[in-house]
Amino acid sequence: CKKNADGSNEVDAYGNYIPEKKPYFSISNIGEDLYGIKLEEKNCDYLNFLIQTSRVHWEIERAEFIARGYKEEDFFEKTKFKIRSEYLTEEQNNEQETHLVNKIFTIGYLLHRFKDSSRPWVPYGVDNAVTEDKVAEGGSGKGLFMSVFSYVMSVVVINGKSDFEKDRFWLENVTKHTDLILLDDVKRSFDLQFLYSITTGNMEKDTKNVSKEIISKKDSPKLAVLSNYALRDMQGSSIRRRLLFSFSDIYHSKSETREERNPVHDFGYNLFDDWQDPQWFKLINMLCQCTTYYLGCKYKIEAPDNNIMRRVWLSEMGEQFKDWADSYYPDLSGIPIAKYVAEETVKNFAVRNNYAFLKGIAPQAFKKKTEAWAKYNGYDIEDRIMKNLDIPVLDDRGNFKTDVHGNKITERKTKEHIKLTKKSENDIDDEITDDDDF
Repeated sequence: CKKNADGSNEVDAYGNYIPEKKPYFSISNIGEDLYGIKLEEKNCDYLNFLIQTSRVHWEIERAEFIARGYKEEDFFEKTKFKIRSEYLTEEQNNEQETHLVNKIFTIGYLLHRFKDSSRPWVPYGVDNAVTEDKVAEGGSGKGLFMSVFSYVMSVVVINGKSDFEKDRFWLENVTKHTDLILLDDVKRSFDLQFLYSITTGNMEKDTKNVSKEIISKKDSPKLAVLSNYALRDMQGSSIRRRLLFSFSDIYHSKSETREERNPVHDFGYNLFDDWQDPQWFKLINMLCQCTTYYLGCKYKIEAPDNNIMRRVWLSEMGEQFKDWADSYYPDLSGIPIAKYVAEETVKNFAVRNNYAFLKGIAPQAFKKKTEAWAKYNGYDIEDRIMKNLDIPVLDDRGNFKTDVHGNKITERKTKEHIKLTKKSENDIDDEITDDDDF
């Protein structure tokens, strides 16, 4: 609010507070899918919280901070609430700023009640840190980010861990006055296709002992999803409907390797619960400015997906396959590999390590996991390379057939090969002999 000379809030003739007109931020497009932001307000808690949860390179920043001779215990206090850092590269700073702009855009989208048919988006909050799905810890601030809407809108929260997809009454608490449905902490198997019809059309709800009710599209609420798992549905129709926003792990749960860290460590009190009037006024100003910014945007602004996609690929390949591929593929970079040999190698590896899932891996699954491993590790991949090989002939018992001299009997067969080449390496001559095949 605007202030009088004595520091009190200025009011109009009717006793209403007069809002301040100070901009909290100014945003510019600095490249393809990259945005810069200049922060004008330093004391808005919610904006500072958004900054912290957008600092996806904070661990790199901390390592450089220590390398320059500063004390590790001083890092969080010296760097908090700064979206740009002298300890990061320009590229890393730009990425963090884009994460912050993406959150501002997402807030504006959710606050604006109108459902535009050309923008049937479902904001989808995930963790940015690259971890195995089984290590999905949460605690990064996604829930606190979404809790702001319950103070200014009518929100219905659905427990994502429940089997709500099978519950015909899962929308029974939703009315035409509901502004937002939040699917909180959805299961790993959640499929966004479940929401397709209600993002673009009318919403049909069942209520116990009451006839079905149709909530028209213009009166139906928007939806948002929070997940601790890697994205699984990468179909084009889902990508178009998703509005990704992601969170750094600067706030995290306690684990074997690190202590818990949450917003209280930065602010000294609980956001929302411990606020006095000034922070509520700043929050309202912040939310209005987010909405204004969203309304001025022509295109969807998503979170940079570098780590998000790496987590997708990690999930697709799985820990067991990654364990094998990490020890097999790097030594064969640039060399065509007989696919059937690689498949047999991974199965033998699975037997030795008692990896039940890999023992019976199908060719299609092998291909998909290899592609995921290549993307994750920065390899170009070529498949369907057909080469002629001399394949040993087996008898009915699976033993090698031999001639009278004890030599293995072979037959010439065309076999599919794959080739993985590290992108940073020089091109390797494709013209190699069959003896070089593995």
